[in-house]
Amino acid sequence: MNKIIFSAAIVSAIMFGACSDEKDTAPKEDTPVEETSKGTEDKSDSSTQEELNAKLKEETTAIDFVAANGGEVAENTKVKAQGVIKVIISEGVGGEFMLTTTEGEGFGVYTIVNLSMTEIVEGDEVTIYGTFAGKDDLGMPKIIATIID
Repeated sequence: MNKIIFSAAIVSAIMFGACSDEKDTAPKEDTPVEETSKGTEDKSDSSTQEELNAKLKEETTAIDFVAANGGEVAENTKVKAQGVIKVIISEGVGGEFMLTTTEGEGFGVYTIVNLSMTEIVEGDEVTIYGTFAGKDDLGMPKIIATIID
């Protein structure tokens, strides 16, 4: 009796396998792949990094700490700030540091996210260009810097 059940199981497995093979061997339609024109763009329309940097520098306005701290500066506004690097929180691209500025009769402190390739050193006087990003977790005005001179 066991031989009959075993034989029936093998025959069933072969039949199921044969049925599934027929479906898998059916010809598949090739779907056309869209071709992209990488590298064929007209280079006369693209700007150099130096031109983009010059354009950003022209479009920025000096940020005012009191206005930024009081919520009077809109996020994504193109700004610049000049000051001294006081504390480096983390280094490299995407790193953060604190920038202290002298504005009028007071001081301003900003958190700067460094998206430039410029190496920074505590005590350096720099001018940063970028976009205002609201306030950080500590409530200080935050700037995303793409250029650091």
